[in-house]
Amino acid sequence: MIPRARSKLRLSSSSSYSPVQSDSAELFPILDSATSTTVAMSTMRKFLSEHFCVPVPVLFPTRWFVKSYIIDWATVFVIFVVMIFFNQVAAPRSRYIQSEPRDAAYGYPFQHSEIVPVWLLLMFTLAVPLVSFTFFNAVYYRSLHDMHHATTGLCFSVVVANIIVDIVKVSVGYYRPDYWSRVDNGSLVVEGRKSWPSGHAELSFTGLVYLSLYMSAKLGLFRKDRGSAPFWRALLCASPVSLAVFTAASRVVDYRHHPADVITGAVIGSMIAIWGYFVNYPSLFDPFAHLPLSRHPDYFLWLQKTWTHPQNAAMVLMNLAPYFQQVTSTTETLGSTALLSSSRDIERGNIILDFPAPSSTPQPT
Repeated sequence: MIPRARSKLRLSSSSSYSPVQSDSAELFPILDSATSTTVAMSTMRKFLSEHFCVPVPVLFPTRWFVKSYIIDWATVFVIFVVMIFFNQVAAPRSRYIQSEPRDAAYGYPFQHSEIVPVWLLLMFTLAVPLVSFTFFNAVYYRSLHDMHHATTGLCFSVVVANIIVDIVKVSVGYYRPDYWSRVDNGSLVVEGRKSWPSGHAELSFTGLVYLSLYMSAKLGLFRKDRGSAPFWRALLCASPVSLAVFTAASRVVDYRHHPADVITGAVIGSMIAIWGYFVNYPSLFDPFAHLPLSRHPDYFLWLQKTWTHPQNAAMVLMNLAPYFQQVTSTTETLGSTALLSSSRDIERGNIILDFPAPSSTPQPT
């Protein structure tokens, strides 16, 4: 077992890598202790995202940014501006409502205080996910690539879901449960005709379902290659959704929405969150679920070499054996169990793999 020391160990190779090469002793020479035990923080931030929760370490490309990401951010900004303008000028549709006698379904009292006010809703929708992304990348992965994709996907999902709900609200003009109280008080009458679907439910489910998917990927909850996940991990990943359910339920308690309103808003928010997340990340069942997708040419080259030469990964494990044996100072043969247990050190950056990419064509042995 690799000791969990603060010092980082670097493993490099100066020789070319062949996917079928069998001489592991020559492939990964052990560096002197002064070089192998000190890695600067800047280097860690560059390489930590390359090592992930799989038993087989595969070199992930560090170059990821392309100019089309600027267009993505511009798209998010344009949708946001359109959403603000639409809310300012669009009036909700006038629907028939029974006034004599008044329909009791719309006669609930107007609550001046809300369980989840707008500022707290924004905390749940944006601040909590962004703080979580920052935590994972500051403490664990330290990947600007991942932080960019997580933030872009969240903002894109929120603005798209919100403008959809705003358009539906105005088009339908459904009355809130406290509509008659608003009419009697002469305040916020127009808002009283924007009940279906619930914006609070939509926003909370968009941001927090997105966060739940992000955490599930980072903690390997559904990864096929990791077996059954412990219950604490499943509960941790589900906790954001429980916060969204609390927010949606509060709208019924406050007489702001009917149950159908919050259910519809929750469905819309969840669907947009799932769609927005998988634009930037692979399937939760994928061995590389916690790694962001990319549009950079290096990423597609990495995919080709990873999946067309699966023996490369097995050879890397074989080549690591002498290194692990020297670090642990044992003469015992390193079995597969020890290799698998050492994958966590690789993932956390206690061991940094620095070797050339696999050759595109196998070489004869």
